[in-house]
Amino acid sequence: MNYKQILSILNNEKQLSSEEIGSIKKHFHFTKSRKKEIILNSNSICDKIFFVNNGIIRAYYTNDKGNVITRMIAAENQFLTNMISFRNFGNNIETFECLEDAEYLYISRKELNALLESSKKFRDKYCEILEHYNAIHIKHIHAVSCNDIISKIEYLKIEFPHLINRISDEILASFLGSSRIWFTKNKKFLIS
Repeated sequence: MNYKQILSILNNEKQLSSEEIGSIKKHFHFTKSRKKEIILNSNSICDKIFFVNNGIIRAYYTNDKGNVITRMIAAENQFLTNMISFRNFGNNIETFECLEDAEYLYISRKELNALLESSKKFRDKYCEILEHYNAIHIKHIHAVSCNDIISKIEYLKIEFPHLINRISDEILASFLGSSRIWFTKNKKFLIS
């Protein structure tokens, strides 16, 4: 039951065998966390990829000016990791926090490598997921660094409408690279 959503995504176009499905269930682990619970601290290794069944998890860090920056927010049926730390390209500077009570799956780097070696179908799907994850990040970087606040709010409406009424203005503002004050002054554009 806890694997239904991820199997739906992974089994989408590539019919996985019962052995491959069993292997996915073996390597992905189910857990729950409460709202405001930290599931990964900054300066600890991010050696997991998370898949959200229900709830919301965010990845954030504090910059050298003391501002909290929300890099990514993952809700139902989305993946979240710090790929730099996950693949040993650098240190993890992010904290992962549940913004709602959450149920999620996670897989370690070692277990992911075992899955990738065991199934070409899973390798192909992993490549598709990485491409999608990368596209989300490129869009997000462009939206928060190249646009005014009204364009950022428009981006939020189009790309993340499911988050608007579920998380605080302060976190939405930090996700958009804006201050809470500017965000709340322009929040009326979320409705129009």
